[in-house]
Amino acid sequence: MHQSLTLDLWRHGPVSVPGRLYGATDVAPCELGVAALAEAIVARRPSGILCSPLARALLPAQQAAMSLKVPLQISPALSEWHFGQWEGVRLDDPAMAEPLAALWQTPHLLAPPGGESLVQFRQRIRNWLATLEVGTQQHWAVVCHAGVIRALIGEVLQQPDRRFHQLLRLSIAYGSRTTLSIGHWQQQPVLQLEQINHL
Repeated sequence: MHQSLTLDLWRHGPVSVPGRLYGATDVAPCELGVAALAEAIVARRPSGILCSPLARALLPAQQAAMSLKVPLQISPALSEWHFGQWEGVRLDDPAMAEPLAALWQTPHLLAPPGGESLVQFRQRIRNWLATLEVGTQQHWAVVCHAGVIRALIGEVLQQPDRRFHQLLRLSIAYGSRTTLSIGHWQQQPVLQLEQINHL
């Protein structure tokens, strides 16, 4: 039997105050983006929805789950990378240019002060992924964040920490869908990666 697990990884839509570094900060989403993302999720007809507890992911997930009448599971493990004292800083702040560049280029060597190291962040995502079971044609929508999506791709591809900076270069647009199909066919792992922008 061909068993598979399909995860539609949805990045939340635009936020109300853009241009800042938001990880664990619960910033409000734009209302139009919430409705558009919920509609896109519904069109895929998942059998259930998993989401981050942060409002920018939670609100569209709730709307889609209500429309589809499918289970909604809220998981703190799907929250964005916690940037500690750097939460909310302006991305164009000259004082942050060097620290942020260092984080994006060598994330395995630098942890945001008061936040999660790359090892801690990836272990959180790894533990969450391990709770999912590959069953017969399971299809879940996962509404979360760009960092979480990159981390999940990294786990499936078995990307080591020292190469995680390559995943940080991967564009994950607001409202985009990255689909991971994970399964086994005749004992061989099967992975399909698809990305589509919806907003």
